[in-house]
Amino acid sequence: MRLLNTLVVGMYALMIALGVVQFSLWSQITDIISYNTDPVSLILSGHLHALRFAVVFPALWLHLATGWNQDLLFTIWVGMAIMLCATQVARASSLALAGNESLRRWTFFPSLLVFIGISFAMNGRIAFAFAGIACLLVSQLRWHLGLNRSLTWFLLGQLGSLILMSVSTGTFMVGALVILLFALAQPVIRDGQYLRRRQAIHFGSALLVLLSLYPLLGKSLLKNIDFYGGGIVGLIRMLQHGLGRFLPTDPLSLLIFAVGGTFFAYHVLRILALLVRQQHPLAPVALGASLAMAGGLFGLSTLLVSLPAFAVIGITWALRPLVVERPSPPAAMGSGLYST
Repeated sequence: MRLLNTLVVGMYALMIALGVVQFSLWSQITDIISYNTDPVSLILSGHLHALRFAVVFPALWLHLATGWNQDLLFTIWVGMAIMLCATQVARASSLALAGNESLRRWTFFPSLLVFIGISFAMNGRIAFAFAGIACLLVSQLRWHLGLNRSLTWFLLGQLGSLILMSVSTGTFMVGALVILLFALAQPVIRDGQYLRRRQAIHFGSALLVLLSLYPLLGKSLLKNIDFYGGGIVGLIRMLQHGLGRFLPTDPLSLLIFAVGGTFFAYHVLRILALLVRQQHPLAPVALGASLAMAGGLFGLSTLLVSLPAFAVIGITWALRPLVVERPSPPAAMGSGLYST
């Protein structure tokens, strides 16, 4: 299986080298290049697109340093993001299947096929959002299953994932909500009254991560709403950018949909929170998929970022028959069923 995985990766690299797969920097980045190529100064100045510029900067830096073709370097960088996404989806699938990463070489092959296939029909920047949500899922799964006890590394992983997802305002928002709601869903009450220290620290730290990026996140969201007219009107018009375009546009229908949607979302989130508290292995994955699908009302790229989560669910479902469940050891004499 390892040889087959290597062969698929090699074939994809060859297609990039031959120009079969090509991506170009999008206009937001090329506009910035015309007057600034320093991501640090952009971040310090609070530029709206500073983080997404930082995401693609390694390819740009190599172009500036060597003079090599900019689009080729960006295509290679996107290809690496696709590989990262496939790797993380494979890790998440193995974690969901076995509670560890022992099956990763088996889950990597279907993950590669899925995301290499998708890469032929997508724009370059969504690859980084794919990689970001996949990294986010692995980070949360490892925390969820108790495999990662380091809060520092967990939060750094969350922050890095969120930065990758910043290539689009919609995917940025999904990442922030996944982090926040996963923190909220943690079992914070024990013995009826007492706040568990570890979960309390996790929740507070998650808020700090989001607050550290709030200026960019908030400004990006408000700019998008203003672009569509501002206020509630702008928010409603944003629906035309995603699946919301299929909704009726009269005020009464929108009100009914909003009330019904809020009621439905509330119960979905309650179920997801229950799954998290019960440590269901797919709970963080289902949370990510649900939020991305909800965000899809406002943008198709936001909807697409649910694909890594659905890939994990699909691979887990397809390979579950191959996982042999170990029988529970018999109860000891004098305890359990044998006690009298």
